[in-house]
Amino acid sequence: MLPHQIQTKPPIPWLGGKRRLLKHIKPLIPEHQLYVELFFGGGALFFDKTNPKPVPAVLNDIDSELVNLYRVICHHKDEFVRQFDHMLYSREMYNQLKVEAVSGGLTDIQRAANFYARVRQSFAARADSGQSFGLSRKTIRAPRLFNFAQFEQISAKLKTAIIENGSWQDVAYRYDWGGLFSLPIRLIGKRKAIKVILILSNIKISPNL
Repeated sequence: MLPHQIQTKPPIPWLGGKRRLLKHIKPLIPEHQLYVELFFGGGALFFDKTNPKPVPAVLNDIDSELVNLYRVICHHKDEFVRQFDHMLYSREMYNQLKVEAVSGGLTDIQRAANFYARVRQSFAARADSGQSFGLSRKTIRAPRLFNFAQFEQISAKLKTAIIENGSWQDVAYRYDWGGLFSLPIRLIGKRKAIKVILILSNIKISPNL
């Protein structure tokens, strides 16, 4: 199967991800020659979306740890997976990973493995300073940490994209070629937050955004 025909799941869950909204978003996607994700996050739409022919993609996120993870999976998948040969789903190891993350001295591959393990083991897939060890009373989550069955497809799909790590304004202006932009906007009401996904096609981006 060619990379643009691959349909797979994201490598990590992500707070605010679009996986449950895919059935509503995908029918809105028009034919396009360029696909740009300005807030990539977990990448649910990109990994699920297929095209009849290859379409250039730009994947951007401001989170450098997240971007490093995708670059490592893209270019060093096998070595990344080997980092988990002796890793356990363990509260003690999870706390150790948090210490290592702030102490520095890790290679890019080690940083990516550390970040991946912390997100997969944290409550609600938190990746910030509020992380805490996650444990479900209903299911045994440990095997999910070591499920790399789809990483071959994930790596192949990432190889078709340019991965950026910048502000959404800069990336939008840089790739303003009249392509398809996926842009999430949060509207905060008095009692609840509503997430709206805007699919913008053939737009012109102002450099003053």
